[in-house]
Amino acid sequence: MHSIYADKHLAHPSKHAPEVFYSLIGGALAKYLLKAVNPMAEPIILMFDSALSAKHRSAFIKAVKPSLNAIGRSHYIMFKPVKEDLNGQIADYYAWSLFRSLESKDDSWLKKLPGKHTTFDIFQRGHTRYW
Repeated sequence: MHSIYADKHLAHPSKHAPEVFYSLIGGALAKYLLKAVNPMAEPIILMFDSALSAKHRSAFIKAVKPSLNAIGRSHYIMFKPVKEDLNGQIADYYAWSLFRSLESKDDSWLKKLPGKHTTFDIFQRGHTRYW
Protein backbone atom coordinates (compact mmCIF):
# COMPACT_ATOMS: atom_id res chain seq x y z
CA MET A 1 0.00 0.00 0.00
CA HIS A 2 1.36 3.40 -0.94
CA SER A 3 -0.15 6.57 0.53
CA ILE A 4 0.29 10.01 -0.97
CA TYR A 5 -0.72 12.85 1.32
CA ALA A 6 -0.39 16.59 1.72
CA ASP A 7 -0.66 18.96 4.66
CA LYS A 8 -2.79 21.77 3.22
CA HIS A 9 -1.34 24.18 5.78
CA LEU A 10 1.95 23.97 3.88
CA ALA A 11 0.36 24.57 0.48
CA HIS A 12 0.89 28.01 -1.02
CA PRO A 13 -2.43 29.91 -1.25
CA SER A 14 -2.30 29.58 -5.05
CA LYS A 15 -2.67 25.79 -4.53
CA HIS A 16 -5.72 25.92 -2.23
CA ALA A 17 -8.42 25.80 -4.91
CA PRO A 18 -9.71 22.20 -4.89
CA GLU A 19 -9.18 21.67 -8.62
CA VAL A 20 -5.54 22.81 -8.30
CA PHE A 21 -4.96 20.83 -5.12
CA TYR A 22 -6.43 17.60 -6.52
CA SER A 23 -4.38 18.05 -9.67
CA LEU A 24 -1.24 18.05 -7.50
CA ILE A 25 -2.36 14.83 -5.82
CA GLY A 26 -3.22 13.28 -9.18
CA GLY A 27 0.11 14.26 -10.70
CA ALA A 28 2.03 12.78 -7.75
CA LEU A 29 0.04 9.56 -8.02
CA ALA A 30 0.72 9.26 -11.74
CA LYS A 31 4.47 9.83 -11.23
CA TYR A 32 4.50 7.13 -8.56
CA LEU A 33 2.69 4.68 -10.86
CA LEU A 34 5.16 5.34 -13.68
CA LYS A 35 7.99 4.14 -11.43
CA ALA A 36 6.22 1.43 -9.44
CA VAL A 37 4.03 -0.45 -11.90
CA ASN A 38 5.18 -3.40 -14.00
CA PRO A 39 4.41 -2.40 -17.61
CA MET A 40 3.26 -5.90 -18.52
CA ALA A 41 0.88 -6.45 -15.61
CA GLU A 42 -2.92 -6.16 -15.54
CA PRO A 43 -4.74 -2.91 -16.34
CA ILE A 44 -4.37 -0.09 -13.83
CA ILE A 45 -7.56 0.59 -11.92
CA LEU A 46 -7.74 3.76 -9.85
CA MET A 47 -10.76 3.99 -7.59
CA PHE A 48 -11.66 7.10 -5.64
CA ASP A 49 -14.47 8.16 -3.37
CA SER A 50 -17.35 9.79 -5.20
CA ALA A 51 -17.37 12.69 -2.73
CA LEU A 52 -15.42 14.80 -5.24
CA SER A 53 -17.55 17.18 -7.28
CA ALA A 54 -17.64 16.83 -11.06
CA LYS A 55 -15.33 19.85 -11.39
CA HIS A 56 -12.77 18.32 -9.01
CA ARG A 57 -12.98 14.94 -10.72
CA SER A 58 -12.34 16.58 -14.06
CA ALA A 59 -9.25 18.41 -12.73
CA PHE A 60 -7.94 15.21 -11.18
CA ILE A 61 -8.45 13.16 -14.36
CA LYS A 62 -6.85 15.92 -16.45
CA ALA A 63 -3.74 15.77 -14.24
CA VAL A 64 -3.47 11.97 -14.17
CA LYS A 65 -4.42 10.83 -17.69
CA PRO A 66 -1.29 12.01 -19.59
CA SER A 67 0.99 10.08 -17.23
CA LEU A 68 -1.23 7.01 -17.30
CA ASN A 69 -1.25 7.13 -21.10
CA ALA A 70 2.56 7.31 -21.05
CA ILE A 71 2.69 3.95 -19.26
CA GLY A 72 1.13 2.39 -22.33
CA ARG A 73 -1.32 0.17 -20.48
CA SER A 74 -5.07 0.21 -20.31
CA HIS A 75 -6.38 2.01 -17.28
CA TYR A 76 -9.65 2.88 -15.65
CA ILE A 77 -10.50 5.72 -13.29
CA MET A 78 -13.64 5.22 -11.25
CA PHE A 79 -15.42 7.24 -8.60
CA LYS A 80 -17.61 5.18 -6.28
CA PRO A 81 -18.93 5.72 -2.77
CA VAL A 82 -16.42 4.13 -0.38
CA LYS A 83 -19.22 2.48 1.57
CA GLU A 84 -20.18 0.46 -1.53
CA ASP A 85 -16.76 -0.99 -2.28
CA LEU A 86 -14.63 -3.29 -0.13
CA ASN A 87 -11.37 -2.08 -1.69
CA GLY A 88 -12.39 1.50 -1.02
CA GLN A 89 -13.11 0.65 2.61
CA ILE A 90 -9.67 -0.96 2.96
CA ALA A 91 -7.98 2.10 1.41
CA ASP A 92 -10.04 4.35 3.67
CA TYR A 93 -8.87 2.41 6.72
CA TYR A 94 -5.24 2.77 5.63
CA ALA A 95 -5.81 6.50 5.12
CA TRP A 96 -7.43 6.87 8.54
CA SER A 97 -4.55 4.99 10.17
CA LEU A 98 -2.02 7.26 8.47
CA PHE A 99 -4.00 10.36 9.45
CA ARG A 100 -4.08 9.18 13.08
CA SER A 101 -0.34 8.56 12.98
CA LEU A 102 0.39 12.02 11.55
CA GLU A 103 -2.07 13.98 13.69
CA SER A 104 -1.67 12.33 17.09
CA LYS A 105 1.65 10.48 16.68
CA ASP A 106 -0.20 7.22 17.32
CA ASP A 107 1.11 4.68 14.81
CA SER A 108 -0.37 1.66 16.61
CA TRP A 109 -3.08 1.29 13.95
CA LEU A 110 -0.59 1.47 11.09
CA LYS A 111 1.49 -1.27 12.73
CA LYS A 112 -1.55 -3.57 12.82
CA LEU A 113 -2.04 -3.38 9.05
CA PRO A 114 -0.63 -6.18 6.90
CA GLY A 115 2.00 -5.77 4.24
CA LYS A 116 4.42 -3.02 3.43
CA HIS A 117 3.15 0.54 3.69
CA THR A 118 5.05 3.44 2.17
CA THR A 119 4.14 7.12 2.22
CA PHE A 120 4.95 10.25 0.28
CA ASP A 121 4.31 13.77 1.59
CA ILE A 122 3.80 16.13 -1.34
CA PHE A 123 4.87 19.16 0.70
CA GLN A 124 7.68 17.42 2.59
CA ARG A 125 10.10 20.25 1.81
CA GLY A 126 7.67 22.96 2.90
CA HIS A 127 8.44 25.03 5.97
CA THR A 128 5.96 27.90 5.73
CA ARG A 129 2.53 27.35 7.27
CA TYR A 130 0.10 29.55 5.36
CA TRP A 131 -2.88 29.05 7.67
